[in-house]
Amino acid sequence: MLGLVTAICFTACCSDDSDSDSGSEFPPEPGYVEVTGVALDKYEINMSRNSTDVITVTISPENASCKDVTWTSSDPSIVKVEDGKITSNPDNDPLLGGGKVTITVTSVDQGIKAECIVNVDNLSGVPYPAYPERQQW
Repeated sequence: MLGLVTAICFTACCSDDSDSDSGSEFPPEPGYVEVTGVALDKYEINMSRNSTDVITVTISPENASCKDVTWTSSDPSIVKVEDGKITSNPDNDPLLGGGKVTITVTSVDQGIKAECIVNVDNLSGVPYPAYPERQQW
């Protein structure tokens, strides 16, 4: 008895395979619900050096099969991010250590992104003149 065998491959729900793209040639598993949106509770944050804040991400639809995300900072020397907790670097020079950083969250499924701009004061929030001894210009 001879027959035809057809192989069907499915990609794993939350594999973070950097060689694959979100436009997989294989169909998703039956019942798999793809991510269609990524939203943040904050899109701009102002903070001082050596402070923390938290960004909360919401994945759409609510019943998405894979809600895993990755977080990145455009400049970890100014602001670091881990699981939505952002921390400004206390070791930056108080006069030069501030700046603008983009925090990006990307859904593992579909690669959908959202961004938050973080502005870090370069003088720890202390208004000028922060150093009275330097007023003799």
